[in-house]
Amino acid sequence: LYKNSREGYWYIKSRNAGNTVLCYCEPLPSSLKQNKPGHLELNFYLKHLTNFIQDIKPSPSGYIFITDQEGNFLIHPKSEVIRYGNLFHYLKEKHIKCCDKIKNYLTAGTGNSYLTKENTRYCMYYHTDSIFHWKINSICPCEEIQSTSDKFCLLFLFIFCIGFFTLLGIIIWIVRHSLFPLGEFTKNVHNICNGKRNLLFPTNPHNKELQELYESFAYMQNNITSYIKELKRTTAENEKITTEINLARKIQKRFLPKPIDLPPNIELYGELKQSKSVGGDLYEYFLIDNRLYFAIGDVSGKGVPAALYMASIIKLFRYVASRQNSTAEICNTINAHMCDNNEDDMYVTMAIGIMDINTGVITFTNAGHPRPLIIHQNGQIHTLNKYTDVPIGILEDYKFSEFTYTLCQGCQILLFTDGITDAENNNGNFFGQGRLMECIQQVTDRSPQFIVSSILKGIHSHIKDAGQSDDFTILSILYNGIPN
Repeated sequence: LYKNSREGYWYIKSRNAGNTVLCYCEPLPSSLKQNKPGHLELNFYLKHLTNFIQDIKPSPSGYIFITDQEGNFLIHPKSEVIRYGNLFHYLKEKHIKCCDKIKNYLTAGTGNSYLTKENTRYCMYYHTDSIFHWKINSICPCEEIQSTSDKFCLLFLFIFCIGFFTLLGIIIWIVRHSLFPLGEFTKNVHNICNGKRNLLFPTNPHNKELQELYESFAYMQNNITSYIKELKRTTAENEKITTEINLARKIQKRFLPKPIDLPPNIELYGELKQSKSVGGDLYEYFLIDNRLYFAIGDVSGKGVPAALYMASIIKLFRYVASRQNSTAEICNTINAHMCDNNEDDMYVTMAIGIMDINTGVITFTNAGHPRPLIIHQNGQIHTLNKYTDVPIGILEDYKFSEFTYTLCQGCQILLFTDGITDAENNNGNFFGQGRLMECIQQVTDRSPQFIVSSILKGIHSHIKDAGQSDDFTILSILYNGIPN
């Protein structure tokens, strides 16, 4: 292996097949008179090491052998190979094909190479020992290496699958075990939603978060139960109120005038569309001694209070008008009654008229109401602007005035409340008096009923889905001249 007369060294004494001897020589100290120093030699038989290496199988057909740093065989499981002496000599004699990496065998400390013998490809891996500088070689058929690798991959995959599904099962069990209280909790919530409100939520003292959740929903359950009881009570009251309001609506409709027998020279039509179940708009007409009494009004406010005031005013108008021929006196009497103990600050705008059906002369008083329109037979329209007074119910001692106007043959007077002109769409645009006149001018049939229907149709087309914010009330009276 290497030799130095001053230091101990190793060398191979015999290379017999299966009986290789390894020796170690240690120089002995010598006197000055001795020319040759002595050596102490220790012999090591490698037979036991050979048997040990033969038992090592890197693969079913693979084996391990050892060479020195020059490629000489030291240990080989096959004794016939050792007779060749050197690895390179053996490869040459057996015509074994080698890759280019075999050239680095003597110089490289670690490496690998591929050999081909009898159409079988082998892989040789070698490593150099740091003490003896021996090369320990492992040679295996490539097919067996690939087979071993495949088996290892399959084994790894099998172990991985077992581990994965085992872990998955554990996770599922843990999740189900953890979520089981939530499942029971969810069932209770569904049962509560289905009407079973007396269920008790389970307790879970081992889980603070779930316990807080249970307590929160138990609190909510109690509140829901109380809320439902209150809702039932409120619903019952609302149903009672709704029933009463519907009854009030029916009663209020009875206050509106019923159709009356009119002379052939008079046509009359009125309509009231309420924004709520009951409202504060009103209109009235009746015939006494060839005089047609008519009125239209709008009580301040909405709903039940306005409806009650409307009912009282209609009754009062019927009573007073049947005993008076002056619209001013009618307004004065109603105003005195409204101002008496008017603690609610309610008032009403009214337009009251008395028409002589023989002459078409109208005596008229406007108490703060929108000015009526006069529609002529030729389609022209103008506003009745005379003598607009204050609303009824504001000034107790106020004296109202009256004026007269004569309707020509084929003319009609149109009275309406502010809900008509103030009808508002989603864009905030009012219907206005301009659109009101356009609706009237566009109709071909000048009958009062057709004009009123056309106006209401135009309003609904204007507001669309904005909804009705105020009552719509219209009254139209057509005078066809002196009766035959």
